[in-house]
Amino acid sequence: MLGLASPAAAAVAQHYTPAEAEVVFRAANEACMREDYKTCIEGYERLTEAGFSGADLSFNLGTAYLRQNKIGWAVLHLERALRLDPGDGDARANLEKARRLRVDKLVGSPEEAAGSEPLASRIVFHTRGERWSLALLLLWTGGWMLVLLRRFASSSGRRGAMVAFGSLAILLSLPCAVVTAAHAYVAESARDAIVVASALPVREGPDASIKPAFEVHEGLKVRVLDQQGAFTRIRLSNGLQGWISAEGAVQISPG
Repeated sequence: MLGLASPAAAAVAQHYTPAEAEVVFRAANEACMREDYKTCIEGYERLTEAGFSGADLSFNLGTAYLRQNKIGWAVLHLERALRLDPGDGDARANLEKARRLRVDKLVGSPEEAAGSEPLASRIVFHTRGERWSLALLLLWTGGWMLVLLRRFASSSGRRGAMVAFGSLAILLSLPCAVVTAAHAYVAESARDAIVVASALPVREGPDASIKPAFEVHEGLKVRVLDQQGAFTRIRLSNGLQGWISAEGAVQISPG
């Protein structure tokens, strides 16, 4: 399903009407079915450059890049697909496949130990935020309603049961609150990016003349900490930090 990414993107996308965009999308799909991945990717990229977005578009684009063994771009678009539709099992499976093809294996990192970086990101990766938010609302509201309405119960036994069930519902709402808060944090605060360059030197400062301390490779997820000119300061999931060329990594959430 296609939609405009933002009001600003709508102005860019004026050369594609929704009907025209759908034609381009279907043509790209057909190219992928023919295993003409070059044409397929070109079609999808035209739509993203025009400001269109959607879980299907991101999934198809990420999967096409994966078939071309372009791991950085595959991880980027599959991550975007999962942010738009956390319950997409196919996107999750393809993302895991792409991650296994990465060069970088961060020894001692939370990503290697538990599947992602950091705790909030791990929670978001394995849960659907809307379901947990709904559960939080129902359990919290229902629990307090039972506690407050206990005074109208006709017997002490019923009052005790209402308090017990109400207290249990309130208690069960607490992990729902944690998951909901994790989704809100990642959506609003965390700025994650994917390395799309095949190899990217990491320096101790935002200066190309500084000798690289180490190197990162395509497909690695990094946390964006700062931006200075043509350089971005990043942190890896194992705690290492440094500066990279800004064009070598693309943020998962555009903008």
